Amino acid sequence: MAMKTYVRFIIPLMASVLLSGCLSSEDNTGFDPETPEISFSQKTFTIGSSGGEIPLKIESNLPWRITSTASWVSVSENHGMTGTEITVTVQRNRTREERTAVLTAYVTDEYTTEFTLTQEAASASESFTYYVKTDGDAGASGFSWEEATTLPTAMDLAGDGDVICLAAGTYAPVALLTGGTDEQEKTFEIHSNFTLEGGYPADAVTGAVADPEANVTTLSGNLGGGTSAYHVVTVTAVPYGESSVVLKNLTITGGAGHDEVEVIMRSVGNSIIDAGEGGGLFIGRSRTKVTNCTISGNSACHAAGVLVYIGAEAEFENCRITGNTAVNNGGGIWNQGATVYMNNCTIERNIAGQQAAGYYSIDSDGSPSISRIYNSSISYNDNTLYNTKRSGGATYIRAGSDAVFVNCTFTGNKAGYGGVVSGHGTSAYPSESTFISCTMTGNSGADGGGALFAYNDYADVRAYNCIVSGNTGPASSTDAGVLDGIDPSHVQVSNSILGSSLVDESGAAVSGWTFSASSMLGTYGFYHGASTQTFPLTESADNPALDQGMTYAELSGLAASFSPAVDPEIIGTDQNGLSRSRNSIGAVTAE
Repeated sequence: MAMKTYVRFIIPLMASVLLSGCLSSEDNTGFDPETPEISFSQKTFTIGSSGGEIPLKIESNLPWRITSTASWVSVSENHGMTGTEITVTVQRNRTREERTAVLTAYVTDEYTTEFTLTQEAASASESFTYYVKTDGDAGASGFSWEEATTLPTAMDLAGDGDVICLAAGTYAPVALLTGGTDEQEKTFEIHSNFTLEGGYPADAVTGAVADPEANVTTLSGNLGGGTSAYHVVTVTAVPYGESSVVLKNLTITGGAGHDEVEVIMRSVGNSIIDAGEGGGLFIGRSRTKVTNCTISGNSACHAAGVLVYIGAEAEFENCRITGNTAVNNGGGIWNQGATVYMNNCTIERNIAGQQAAGYYSIDSDGSPSISRIYNSSISYNDNTLYNTKRSGGATYIRAGSDAVFVNCTFTGNKAGYGGVVSGHGTSAYPSESTFISCTMTGNSGADGGGALFAYNDYADVRAYNCIVSGNTGPASSTDAGVLDGIDPSHVQVSNSILGSSLVDESGAAVSGWTFSASSMLGTYGFYHGASTQTFPLTESADNPALDQGMTYAELSGLAASFSPAVDPEIIGTDQNGLSRSRNSIGAVTAE
């Protein structure tokens, strides 16, 4: 027992002696760490708009890391143990503005160094045309049809003022929306103010010209495996000068937005992109022109076909928004506090589970919704399939909206309230709907207003030089009406046909005239080479619509009273583009 005690004592004692022999009698603290030293070989650098690579040395006596303030700058190494040379890669600046990035290298928060990189703006005269085919080569230059590249490659390269020409065929998105993570967030993101134009032959060669009818070019949201993109096309470009995004000669189809809103939201550019809105086309806060495009077969919670976001400016020319289905509001197009112009367009056969099967307009956070829609057909839109008590078969003009329709035809639209329009405002944000020289027939408002309807006292609906006849609704509001208890003056029809009557400026019937929609309107169809359908007037001495309408001077004065004003050229012609020479009432003039 004594021997065991001795051994236990002597072993720790020997270890203590050996350890003390390893230390200097003058070192009582271990060692002093080196003072961090870190620097770049240069502090600033300016590179051209085309970008490129920059060699940059880091001097450091301790391990370091690098961060960057800009996504368009990357480094070959973002950390290291000691000094080394790295490569800084700068993407092409596709904008017309100079931009700056700062690289920060650090050892600790107290020991850092910075490198400021400035990149020149793209020249206003510097623009490129890229050529794309469905079987293009991602590694090709894309500068000719013979060197055609892929659409993802061209879109990644394109900047403000550039043009991408697409050969016929079907294209599906492969890149995620900026900030996106879900497979369904793949989209054709228009990040800069460039033109995307389809309609070229599938086997195009140098000199080929666009023929969109013969060469259908489709942007499809079908991602395969039963999965569809939330948005087929998403415009996130920020306006610069007079530049704009241009979408031309395209079919946009197969988008399936989320069935709820405010579930997946991404902040990109100046916009919040909601996965539940804009199944076909989401136009963010940009300046966008959409020409000769078809947006069809898309779905979403809201705005199945098109969503135009707060503060955007969008122009649609010769477009068709058809066959889109919204679970809730806005089957065709939704103006959400933006400015929208449409000319020679068709909004047709869209469905909404709730409000506004065709066109929906409402302010957003006080930003007004401005709509100017000309020479268009808004027809056969329906929001009664799932709920027969909802508003606005063709259009629902809500709070903070100023909507003017000129030379438009409305037929076959169905709603609970307002087959053509239901107006609904608030005390802070009233709504105004104005129809000039339009034809409205064959629409249905089962619970009120076969054509025109005001839902409350904060909405005004006005019709001038219009045919409002042959619609279906309650006896008290077959063609026009208001919700029970609402002042009937909120719907006014002046110098028009209302039901079977010719009415004067005050809305009073003019004696001696009777109108019949069934005999005094012709067959719905295309006339005089126009791109939208309407009803011609039948020639007969007793047809008041032929020449009892407003004069050009009166129409011009009315057009000028709006802000923004209606173009005099629009007011002076009819839906078919013919001169209004006979003071005709409705969308088309008598020949």
